[in-house]
Amino acid sequence: MLFTIFVFWRRRMKLKTIFLTMLLVILPLSAAGCSEGGSSSNGGATSSNNLGKQKVTLLSSLRSPTKSLWYELSNSRGVLSTDAETRHIFLPQNGKITSYDTNGDFSKFANLSLTQAQKKADKELGKYGNKESVQGQIQLLMDDSGNEVEGERLSDVKDILNIDAKWDDHVQIIPPTKVLKQYFAGYVYTSSKDPDDVVFMVTPVSKKTVIDFDKPGQKYTKRILKH
Repeated sequence: MLFTIFVFWRRRMKLKTIFLTMLLVILPLSAAGCSEGGSSSNGGATSSNNLGKQKVTLLSSLRSPTKSLWYELSNSRGVLSTDAETRHIFLPQNGKITSYDTNGDFSKFANLSLTQAQKKADKELGKYGNKESVQGQIQLLMDDSGNEVEGERLSDVKDILNIDAKWDDHVQIIPPTKVLKQYFAGYVYTSSKDPDDVVFMVTPVSKKTVIDFDKPGQKYTKRILKH
């Protein structure tokens, strides 16, 4: 009788040991699986940190620790659309801007994630232009009083970037606009000298993202007064 109880007890202890061992193996794998699933479920969407944000400005992108994606486009019709010419790709992060000269209809880029757009730009280097990495700056166009911001543009400290949007352009905010399968928002610049020269600076956003002008007096900003 005692021998039978002892054998039964040993079997139970052995089963418990096996169960605990399997549990210790399965739990870390499950946690890793959840982590990987969380990062991959967003796909390319996580490649631009402006997706999912409630409010976005050029400055918030420039000083963010994560990289974001901005396009500079041109369209004489003044419409944000697939046939707009893609002139530059900008990747601001931690106060710096990586810039690519590029070309082609926006339809080539509109559905790309940040990683895909950067790879495409790297592949086309030398064909359309150069790649630059500079210290970024947001130029704020002030009103006649010098107190209110009427517009802003992406720039750099040494004025190396060949940005088409000029400081004296009329600037308007573009709310989230759907192009192909993605929403884009940002700013549109209309030249006072050439009304047909319309430039867009846009970033992938969510449908309800709010775009705004930045406030003066912050790091990476420079006030530009009207002449």
